[in-house]
Amino acid sequence: MKKGMELIRVKKGMEKEQQRDTNTILLLETEEERIYLKVADQKQTLTIEELQQIASSIRDFLVNTKSIEEKLKDWLTEILTNEKAIERMQIPNWVKEAKGWHNGWFPVLFLKKEQGWEEKSFIDIIQSYIPGTLLPIPISQRSLLVLVSNEKLRLDQKDEVDEFAFGLYEMLQNEWHEEVKIGIHKPATSIEKLLNHSVQLIQDMSWITWFYVDVKIFSPWNHFFERMIAKIPSEELKSLIPKQWMLTLDPEIEETIRVFLEENLNMSETARRLYIHRNTLQYRIDKVKQLTGLDVKRFHDAMTFKWLSLLKKRFEQIEQNR
Repeated sequence: MKKGMELIRVKKGMEKEQQRDTNTILLLETEEERIYLKVADQKQTLTIEELQQIASSIRDFLVNTKSIEEKLKDWLTEILTNEKAIERMQIPNWVKEAKGWHNGWFPVLFLKKEQGWEEKSFIDIIQSYIPGTLLPIPISQRSLLVLVSNEKLRLDQKDEVDEFAFGLYEMLQNEWHEEVKIGIHKPATSIEKLLNHSVQLIQDMSWITWFYVDVKIFSPWNHFFERMIAKIPSEELKSLIPKQWMLTLDPEIEETIRVFLEENLNMSETARRLYIHRNTLQYRIDKVKQLTGLDVKRFHDAMTFKWLSLLKKRFEQIEQNR
């Protein structure tokens, strides 16, 4: 600080009378402290250099008064929202010691179609469902990553994680004012693995936005086809789709086959879920065979149908955005 100028930090209630004279200016106040600028004489103006020095001192003051929790959230936000920061990620010791990472934490990514979050209201809702500590990290205006402590939940296996995510999704369907997709990864017992898991979910947003309607919950062990198709260059997509497949199937038939695949080609379960007669289901399956040449009751043809459906949908989305 330039000669004749001084920054003074004082606990509230401990100010001396001389700190309230005409040469002392209150610059900043926190819950516990006040920071003053004291000058040797009554200046009418400050130079640019003096203002820069004051701003630098205030920044240092603010950093030093932040809690570990605030510093951690700032660091995580910087790392996870900046691709270059992720690439050269180095984890300081204070971050490794900030939480009991060894007890297990896992990332949950919330993604919605429209921009804008009422973050506090949303966190309050999911906190009512999830016991334990949460660390919310805003990723974008459409996405919010929440790091969740596994100390009380004790999730371990993939099916346990899937079941937890489904319950969370169902709760949000009832409690939140718009649909929210959920991405989830298995718990990690180190900050390094937790960050890698988080990055993987964030990268998934690139294909979730293309298949938004069809996806409710996504994780690294689900939606393998969608991830693969998202990596195919747009100029190659059309060449992979047979000409007869470029026709538009009836949406009702497409939905029928989607459910049929989800029910592992089980006719009875598919008919029950769609509230239709088995004969109606058979008619729609025969219609697909007539139009595409694929018998989706056979596993190979069913998988081919799924691949081609996703390829066509991705191609149509690219064409619409041109």
